[in-house]
Amino acid sequence: MTEGENTGYEPEWHDELTEEPEQRWAGELISPFATVPEVPGADPVASGEADPPGPFSVEGELLLWATELAQAPQQVRAAFDREEQAHAVRLLVGSGVRDEQWLTDLVFHARHRELGGRSIQPGDAALAEEWRAIRDDEVRPRIDGDPADRLEGEGPGGVFGNLVSDVLATNAVRAAFAGGERDENTLTDLGYRAFPGTAPKIKATDPPEFKQRWTGIRDRVVRPFLRLKKTGLDRLVSRGQPFERLCCLLFGPVVLDLAGLGTHGTGPVDALGEVYTRKLGFIDLGHARETADVTLWVLTQLQRQATAGTTVQLVHGSARLLQDVPFERRLALAQQLAYVDSVEHEIATFGVPGAGADNSSFSPEDLPSNLFGTLVAAAAFRADGGTDAALTQQFKQLLQAAGAQPVAVAVAVQNAAAGRGWWGPASVWWADAPLRKRNFTADPWLIDEHGSARIAHGALPAAPSLVGADFEYESAAHLKNTDFAQKIAAIRAQVPASARTP
Repeated sequence: MTEGENTGYEPEWHDELTEEPEQRWAGELISPFATVPEVPGADPVASGEADPPGPFSVEGELLLWATELAQAPQQVRAAFDREEQAHAVRLLVGSGVRDEQWLTDLVFHARHRELGGRSIQPGDAALAEEWRAIRDDEVRPRIDGDPADRLEGEGPGGVFGNLVSDVLATNAVRAAFAGGERDENTLTDLGYRAFPGTAPKIKATDPPEFKQRWTGIRDRVVRPFLRLKKTGLDRLVSRGQPFERLCCLLFGPVVLDLAGLGTHGTGPVDALGEVYTRKLGFIDLGHARETADVTLWVLTQLQRQATAGTTVQLVHGSARLLQDVPFERRLALAQQLAYVDSVEHEIATFGVPGAGADNSSFSPEDLPSNLFGTLVAAAAFRADGGTDAALTQQFKQLLQAAGAQPVAVAVAVQNAAAGRGWWGPASVWWADAPLRKRNFTADPWLIDEHGSARIAHGALPAAPSLVGADFEYESAAHLKNTDFAQKIAAIRAQVPASARTP
C-alpha cells in the first residue's frame, strides 16, 4: 500500500471494533493509599491491588511513562526539578494524561523526596491531607479545566500531545511490525489505541477529534514508518565523516588487481591504487573509496533529518536543503551530493602546483572513479545497510563485472597511455609529471595495451546533475554549485582541444 492510496477503508468507529480488556500502560502506578489501612477522614480508595514493586520514583515513573521520548520527559522533569509542579501537571494533562491518582502521586513525591517513595502510613494524617489537597486543588482542576487554559502546543492535537502520542504509537507499531503485521489500517488502529486513556473502541457518539487523531497517527507515524522500512533506511549503518584518502595518480606506481583490493574501511591503510578494467578504464580507488564513504555519511545525515533548511556536511563544503526530502529520494540525493562535492575538488585544484593538485585535476579517471564510488555505496547500502564488509564485497563484485585485469595488463595499458601523451615527463627529476589529458565528464576513457582509445559513453549511469531543486551547495572556499558549469567551461577554455579527448 502506498501513501495516499484510497483503499476505501474507514476505521471501525462503531460496535464492530473488538472489545479489548483494559490494560495498564507503561508508567501507571498504584496510589500510595491502595494498600494502607484507611486514614481517618480519608476518601475511599481502591482495594485488592498489590503494592508497586520498590519505592516510588518520580524519575522512574517519567521514564516508564514515555519510553524513548526525547523532549517531553525533559520538559516535565525540568519542571519538577524547578519545583514547578503545577507546570508539570499542565504539561502532562495537556498531553492526554487523565489519571488523577497517578498525577497526584507525582506531585506529592516530587515535593517529599525525603520519603524516598514510601507509601503514606496510617499515622501520616498531615501527609494524607496534603495528598488530597494536591488532588483536589491542583490536579482535578487541570483535568477538568477549560481547554483554553492549556499551554500553547499542548493537548492531544498540539505539538506536545502529538509528540507523546506519536512516540507511544511508534512503539506499538514497531512491535506489531516485528510480529509480522503489515496492514496500514491495522497498524494505525494499534498505534491509536496505544495512547493512554484511549478507549478500546470508538463509539459513534465520540467527537470528530477522535477520528482526526486516528488519521494523524496514520499520516505522522504509520505511513512514514512503512516508507522507512520500504527504503531500508532503518537498516542504515551510521557513518561519521570519513578520513581523506590520497588519490593515486593514473601514472602512479601503485597498480592493483582484484586479489590486491584488501578490506575497505580499515583506516588510512586500506588498499589504494589504480585498477584497470576493460569496461570502465582505470578506476582510482583513492577517489572511489572516499566517495563511497561520503555517500553513506551523507545518507546518515539525511536519515536523521532531511527537512528544508537542514545543513548537510561534506568533505569540501556543505549543502543546505531547500525542501523536505522524502525517504525514497534520500539515497539518490546522497549520491548526488557526494558527486557534487568531488567535482568541487577537481575545480579547486586546477592550476594549483603540487602532488595531487593540478597534475591530478580532471585526470581521465577521476570523475568516473567518483561516480563509481557512489554506485558501490548504493549497492552496499542495499545489501546490508552499508557495512565495511558490504563495501569490500561490492568493490570486488563491481570491479569484476567491469572486467578488472591483472596488474601486468594494467601496467601495459599505462605505458600505452604514456605513449599517447596522457601525461608528459617532468621538467626536472624532482617535479611532478604534468597532466596532458583532462576528462571533464564522468564518461570513462578506454584505452588498451595497443594504444587504441575511445570515450565509453553510457558505460556508467549518467552522472548526477551538479544543481538540483533539493539543495544549494557551497564549498569552504565559497564556490557554489550553481557556478560549477561556468568554472568548468573556463578551465576547458585553457586546455587544448587535443587534451580533451583520449
